Amino acid sequence: MPKVSICIPAYNQPVYLRKTIESALMQDYTDYEIILTDDSNNNDVKNLVVEFDSKKITYFKNEKSLGSPANWNFAVSKAKGEYIKILHHDDFFNNKGSLGEFVKALDDNKNAAFAFCQTTVFDEKKDSLRTHAVNEEQFKPIRKHPELLITGNRIGAPSATIYKKQDVFFDENLKWLVDTDFYIQLLQKNNKAVIIQKPLITTTDGAIHQVTRFCLNNPEVEIKEYTYELEKYSFPPIKEKEFTNFFLKLFFNYKITSLKELHVYAPFVKKQLPFFKKILKQFPSYSKRTKLQNNITAIFGRVFRS
Repeated sequence: MPKVSICIPAYNQPVYLRKTIESALMQDYTDYEIILTDDSNNNDVKNLVVEFDSKKITYFKNEKSLGSPANWNFAVSKAKGEYIKILHHDDFFNNKGSLGEFVKALDDNKNAAFAFCQTTVFDEKKDSLRTHAVNEEQFKPIRKHPELLITGNRIGAPSATIYKKQDVFFDENLKWLVDTDFYIQLLQKNNKAVIIQKPLITTTDGAIHQVTRFCLNNPEVEIKEYTYELEKYSFPPIKEKEFTNFFLKLFFNYKITSLKELHVYAPFVKKQLPFFKKILKQFPSYSKRTKLQNNITAIFGRVFRS
């Protein structure tokens, strides 16, 4: 039985996937298997796997397209390893020692449920690199209140994580917040996450094929999923201010001014109705304040540019 299962849920994009597989096969740490689940509508991924001809790779072709994140769950369900290392088909390990460092983080911290590293993010549209990172001080509130991840993903993409195989799955009702939701589940069971202060993987951002392109600035996704998350997880009253500010901004961006308008995108909201009523009462003053701030910024921006 392998120690680690590298799970690669694939969907077309063989050019990206080639680099993903190459980065996995070059690892110094060798006690691993690769589970590759193919959700594609053609044989490009299958042909690529045949080309590699590696005994490390176990390939599954989905009879019907599962979609994301169901294909992620399918890959994990086929894993035999003690540790699960998700690696999306357009992400890759930074160097040959990356997997070993992921494994060491969990081996050295037996009580931890998962570990995550810094991420090198390649912005395809801008052709630029940046580093996504969080330090222990910044992550401290998340350990105490994992639900705060709803207001911002401090961890990064699933490819930045490694976790001990357990009864936790990606919520198939989600597209945009599926990774955030998964981290909340893990942290609620065990908040002993290990932060690896080094970029061990590179993720791709801004590529035309990515699901996030269809989620950004889409109220049918963002309003629905953020409110769904709040229904799913009750947040601590001590942190209500963070959620209030977050949802005021979200509602302002999409011009949600009443419960009737909210229910267009989130008809399922029940448990958190009192919270949203409270927010919407604050909306008029928030809206005036935000518009004033935007006007001042615009005026000074014109002054500085002239």
